[in-house]
Amino acid sequence: MDWTNTDWDEIDQKFYPKRKVDNTISRFIQFNIGSIRSQKMNKQVEYESLTECLFYYFLELDPRTIRYYVQPVEVPVFVMEDGELKAYYHVPDVLVFREGKVPTLYQIKAKEPTVLDKNYIPFQRHNRACEKYAQEQKWDYSVIYPRSTDPIVIDNIKNLARYTKKRKYCAEVIPHLVYKLRLFEKCTIDQLARSFDSLYERKYIIPHIYYLIATDQIRVDLFRPINKSSEIVVGSTFLHLETQMSTEEGSPE
Repeated sequence: MDWTNTDWDEIDQKFYPKRKVDNTISRFIQFNIGSIRSQKMNKQVEYESLTECLFYYFLELDPRTIRYYVQPVEVPVFVMEDGELKAYYHVPDVLVFREGKVPTLYQIKAKEPTVLDKNYIPFQRHNRACEKYAQEQKWDYSVIYPRSTDPIVIDNIKNLARYTKKRKYCAEVIPHLVYKLRLFEKCTIDQLARSFDSLYERKYIIPHIYYLIATDQIRVDLFRPINKSSEIVVGSTFLHLETQMSTEEGSPE
């Protein structure tokens, strides 16, 4: 799907957050609620759990993601109670717009509940309702478990998310970094930085290299801790990262 001529102001108004950020266990788990500064949405994006926060960091790094909307819709859920059909609304976590794809409605979970979990039945009920709603809207629907990703990858995502904002000397430095890296074909972050010692202090160059990784212009191995010794090449780091998050399509059995 081509989103080139989309009126994003209209989409922004349509998918505003449908409820206030809340977390009933936040008084027991400190810092469970918060927000991140989104470069893609150009505003603060709130989260209700650290798992949501991690996925929003991923969306900031994902080169295909154009925009994303937290708590975007109210999904009707029907349940029988005492022989009477009752209805209420469930608000899923995020709606993601990506290049070349229909929107995807996500539920973000720390882990897949089992039949022994007290929230298993509501989880299944909400899953079925969200899947049906997405089908009616001609969207995709997924349940995703970001914390199932390798812990090293998680640490790297958290670190790189800090570098998505354009640096002070981007226009001046970035073309030279990419050009030099193409000449090297492959080198470490430190080697690339040292090659500019006669022009710039390393404290200015290294953040720009991390910016290029965070904006998916330089490829690095996410399954190893990223540091000055990490090998880098020109290319994409995040294009296939979502497959590492154990996505479950539709309602899990």
